[in-house]
Amino acid sequence: MNNIQDFYNINQFPGDYDVTYCVSAATNGFNPYINFILDNIKKDDKIIDVGCGTGYITNTIATLKQNDITGLDFSNAIKIAKGKSILLENNVKWLKKDFFDLDENIKYDVIICQGVFHHMPNYVHAIKKFEKILNEDGVLLLGVYNRWVKKLQKIIPLSFHNSSILKTDQMLCPFEVGFSRKQVKNLFSNFKINNSYPNTYEYFPNVHLTAKINSGGLTIFRLEKR
Repeated sequence: MNNIQDFYNINQFPGDYDVTYCVSAATNGFNPYINFILDNIKKDDKIIDVGCGTGYITNTIATLKQNDITGLDFSNAIKIAKGKSILLENNVKWLKKDFFDLDENIKYDVIICQGVFHHMPNYVHAIKKFEKILNEDGVLLLGVYNRWVKKLQKIIPLSFHNSSILKTDQMLCPFEVGFSRKQVKNLFSNFKINNSYPNTYEYFPNVHLTAKINSGGLTIFRLEKR
């Protein structure tokens, strides 16, 4: 497999899903990551979900929020996202496009990039792109793997919640990196971390992160421009 785009054209993450799960996640709050995202969206915020894949998060947000929402992905997974959107009759605009080709003249109040940044080989360039398209008082909701939990994944037998697509994504992706909280702070030097889920230490994972080892210790940070 040649690159990340080829990988996700074949492995359309997070896979197929019943749209009733979007409704349940939005109303019952059983997904803490989605709850964190929802808590950081205000009325009239213009939102983009970068690397939306099959659109589970995007469609869930659109089920509860009436904001201007765009779902962006460079893979064929966006076809599934569009199909689910039609079933939900929501207000998402879908773009099949590489993030780095996105028009920088269009600004957003909320950028969601959940589980994508760590799969970008040119992630340093992505930070500059985030800065350009984020409004001055906007928020970047960045979900990244924890570097130490990713190391533990290599040596501890895991179930990956009996999900083949999750196991493939976690173990076979042609490019991925992990970041400690300290590394996120250093990389995003023009941003400040205001909050995160789960709460994290500067370098090493805490109990919450090791409990999420099947998902690489995924942490979502709320970042704002300085």
